[in-house]
Amino acid sequence: MQPRMSTEGGAVEMVEFMEKVSAAEGEELSVEERNLLSVAYKNVIGAWRASRRIISSIEQKEESRGNAY
Repeated sequence: MQPRMSTEGGAVEMVEFMEKVSAAEGEELSVEERNLLSVAYKNVIGAWRASRRIISSIEQKEESRGNAY
């Protein structure tokens, strides 16, 4: 199995690929597969954290202005 990587959505494709790899029963992940899974996880979590920081920042600005968000 080879993951498809593109400039757009590459992290999403990697996560989908690693879900398939990790769902294979009776097989342990290779070192390379574990590393790829780790990178995919870090990419997803990093994007989620960045989004959450942006939302939190917007909420704080609105609260300081006295607006309900």
